[in-house]
Formats: sequence, structure tokens, C-alpha cells
Amino acid sequence: MSSNDPGLIQDSASYIVAALADFDVPSDLLVSMLRTPSDEMYIVPNREKIRYGLIQTAEPARAPEPVPQKSASPETRAVQFLDAYFRAWSRPNAEAIPAVNGLYAEWVDFYGENRGFDEIWVEKADFTRIWPERRYTLLGNSVSVSCNRPICYVSGEYEWRVSNPADGTRRSGLADVRMTLRETAKGFVILAENGDVLRRD
Repeated sequence: MSSNDPGLIQDSASYIVAALADFDVPSDLLVSMLRTPSDEMYIVPNREKIRYGLIQTAEPARAPEPVPQKSASPETRAVQFLDAYFRAWSRPNAEAIPAVNGLYAEWVDFYGENRGFDEIWVEKADFTRIWPERRYTLLGNSVSVSCNRPICYVSGEYEWRVSNPADGTRRSGLADVRMTLRETAKGFVILAENGDVLRRD
């Protein structure tokens, strides 16, 4: 029987799909795998590993922050997004990385450099290992925002405190952040992020 026989191809595909379904492979990941040419291999990027739970964490992640109401103005939602970002980044490591995973675009102007999501993820993961305890508090009276849909520009100051209980190291201070956001059907994603440390305590 020819390998180009449509019936054979369909039977083979059905067996593959059934086998992967037995392992609870998410449908959109399955589509990406099946669309990969036969002479290539689909490498799951870090963003998808986190999304699909392929990177194991020590404890289950909490539910994500509430999504800002669609009835609110873009400016209000952008401020809520920034506040939720800092709340998420203040969580324990096992929760923080998955929580911020979906907040970045695939490519970001990240502190003056064009960085891919995987690069940013590795940098943030390293930071969480150095500083496993973090607390960020956005100062509401410092926030400014302007939107020209679907783009919003939001900035503000925040107090930060990080520590490592293993060696007793602590740091704290004041910093500012500036973000460019793009609104999508699922909410905002970060296109650009920059900022400076204003004070070290």
C-alpha cells in the first residue's frame, strides 16, 4: 500500500490523535505538533511549557487576578493591569512566573533592548531564584496613563522590597516603571517596559 494512500494517512493520524488525547495533550498544542513538517520537530517554547503545565512547580498556582471589566475605560483598565502586574510579581515563585507569563508580547522593547519572550522569562526566573520573596506596591497617586486604542502608555512609581531567607539578604527602595500596552481580545499585553531605580534604602 502506498504511503500516499489517503485512507492509511487518515488511519495513522487518528491513532496519533487518540494516543495524544490519552495523555491529555491540549488541542491547540496538538494542532501545532501536527502542523509541523514531517522532517522537522516541534520544540515547545517556554511560554507554552508554562501554560500547559509542562514546567513543574512546587505548588499549584492561584487563580489569576480578576480581569478588568470591559465597561471600564481603556485608561482605567491599563492602570488596573499595571497594579495586577505588581500584585502577581509579588506572589511566591511557583505562582509568580505563571501569573506574568501571558502578560508579555512575543517580542518586547525591554529596558532598551528588543528581547524575545523566552529571554525575558529566563531573566525573570533567575531573578526569582535570587530573590524568592518580593513585595511590590504601586503608588496610585504617581500613576499616569494615556490611550490611543489599541495602544496605552502607563507609568508610575512603586515601592519594592526583596529578600532571600536562605542567606538573610534584603533590599528595598523606590523605582518607576513605564509600559507600552496593546489591547487584545483577552486583555493587555506588554509591548515595551522600562524604568529606573529612584532610591535604595
